[in-house]
Amino acid sequence: MSYDKMTNAEQLVADFLKQNRIRWEFERPVVLHDDADRVRIWSPDYYLPELGVYVEVAASGNSTSYEYRATVYNKNKIPVVFVNPYKQNDWEQWIITCLNSIHQDRWEIIKSIKKSSSRGSTVYKKW
Repeated sequence: MSYDKMTNAEQLVADFLKQNRIRWEFERPVVLHDDADRVRIWSPDYYLPELGVYVEVAASGNSTSYEYRATVYNKNKIPVVFVNPYKQNDWEQWIITCLNSIHQDRWEIIKSIKKSSSRGSTVYKKW
């Protein structure tokens, strides 16, 4: 992937992801519904396909825009980590902490599904 179209902050995050062997796709589009329930296509900075999580590099300083985006992503149940390498001293650890939290939440959902489905005799096989 060429870094030509990335901001400096996006390049920092790309380097961090690469160093940690986290595969990413740059600006992969996602379809969602905005606050007025209109269909929109947004392109978050990174998609982490092995983790099913998006990353937005919030380095422009426009906090209102990122707050709006966070609200819309939450409404659509799309997991997004917002990070600002210029304002967060520990931004690398922040990414890892957020990824851990997202996956812990997912695990809790899976555990609740397992409990509710344990009444039946369904057998799940690995593909």
